[in-house]
Amino acid sequence: RDGTDTSSLTEESLMSDRFEDAVKAVIDGEAGTLRGLLSEDHGLVHARSTRKHKATLLLYIGANGVENENQRTPANAVEICRILLEAGAEPDATTSINQ
Repeated sequence: RDGTDTSSLTEESLMSDRFEDAVKAVIDGEAGTLRGLLSEDHGLVHARSTRKHKATLLLYIGANGVENENQRTPANAVEICRILLEAGAEPDATTSINQ
């Protein structure tokens, strides 16, 4: 070992993985999975993508306009939106592209 502290790197990587799992749950309309992820990690609702746009989960519900593979809005978008808002999502969050 070279003495480098990798704990924050590992934590950042885990958060990124959890965020991507939550993004998938949002765009696929997997309400139960999303609820489970949010209950396991209360900070996830405030997390932002590591991508250039820095979108929150709530912004993914409207198809973020940047990631082609994630341009899906589920049939139960209202339910997914409600789950995120009840978990404390910021309704007026913007992306770094909007600023």
